[in-house]
Amino acid sequence: MQQYCSDTRFDAIVLGAGISGLVSAYLLADRGRRVLLLDDYAELGGNHISRDIGGMSFDIGCFFFHENSAFFRHFPQLLGLYLPAETRVVKVRPDGGISGYPFDLRHDLLSLPSAKQAHILSSLIRSRLTVDQRASALDFITYWVGREFANVSGLVPYLRRFYSAEPNQVESSFARKRMGWVARNANLAGLLRSLRRRPETETNACFVRPKAGFREIYSKVAEMLREKGAVVQLAAAVQAIAQTGDGSMTVALASGSVHAAELFSTVPLATALRYCGMPVPAELKSASLVSLFYSFTGNRGFDGNVLYNFHDRGLWKRLTFHSDFYGETAGRAYFSVEFTVIGEPLTIDRYDEDFRKDAAGKGLFAGDLVLEGANMLDHAYPVYLKGASAAADRAIEDLARFGVRSYGRQGGFDYQPTGDVSASVAERTIRGTLSA
Repeated sequence: MQQYCSDTRFDAIVLGAGISGLVSAYLLADRGRRVLLLDDYAELGGNHISRDIGGMSFDIGCFFFHENSAFFRHFPQLLGLYLPAETRVVKVRPDGGISGYPFDLRHDLLSLPSAKQAHILSSLIRSRLTVDQRASALDFITYWVGREFANVSGLVPYLRRFYSAEPNQVESSFARKRMGWVARNANLAGLLRSLRRRPETETNACFVRPKAGFREIYSKVAEMLREKGAVVQLAAAVQAIAQTGDGSMTVALASGSVHAAELFSTVPLATALRYCGMPVPAELKSASLVSLFYSFTGNRGFDGNVLYNFHDRGLWKRLTFHSDFYGETAGRAYFSVEFTVIGEPLTIDRYDEDFRKDAAGKGLFAGDLVLEGANMLDHAYPVYLKGASAAADRAIEDLARFGVRSYGRQGGFDYQPTGDVSASVAERTIRGTLSA
């Protein structure tokens, strides 16, 4: 996948080889620009990372793809590599039961005593009249579903677990991006959809990456970029970014320097600031993701292949049964469990201990549960603690004045929930540049 070139001058340099960077490099090269794509990672794909452990195929996270994605518009040849999959997404409720994600009206509301239902309704009406949904992530949720339902349904503990922070300290803008489904499902149409679902699961046809892992996908992307004349340099060890006297940009690498008239950055905003010798605002924080990889034989305790933790106990936020899509290995199912971290993580043993204790308490995974491996991913996604969006806007403006266009999930400090959103934002950014 690596490509070396003796050239040091290009029309454009793109930093970061995740979805945003790949789409950007492809569009620029497609318009005849001489493009250099740089990444400090050893492989393309950014945070699309898969791990093979003894024939078991795990992901760092939970990834599903849809045919109408903007990414496939630019790389249609890739779609044939993906596998069709049926997802069954469920949650652990605060009472320990299993029901549909994100809302299951039958279990979350209609099964409650009529007095409790009336209390939830009055809480919702009061929230719609008195709560400013722009004040915080907690206020966003409270406005749409009411404080009482937010607690009964498990949304509040899930928010706390997802952000690894108190929801009232997180900006509303982050909640709108990450949890727009709350608003979509809190209206009449959303409630009717909830009633029509099967009571225990939500089925959604989609695709998953091939069992061989993301490398199979992104090695094909590398070929397509090279066919367009782009140069891809991985494990680039970027050292610094500087302006030159003629207005062009210079990127210092461990192996030397490269130059371009334009520089596009999709790497984490704090990283780009450091490359340019600029201070990093304290408000710019990113969440890390700890993933534990398990194999299992026995009774998993729920009918689903993706399980969210809406209970108030347990550090884990989501688990994904990869073997449901790729098949068991030596008679063992396998899955990954995710933990969000802001700040210093615990040890892997502590996360494993917490998950086992919590699973047993909820009646999950009765059988032989084996920890096969673990992974720690930095910069999983930006977290908008209060003041972060204003700090990010100022930093992006500072970089733009310096000559660096910073955008994307990481570069724009912009929580983009899917690769489709990332591809669309990159597309708009590059097309805006090309038409200027």
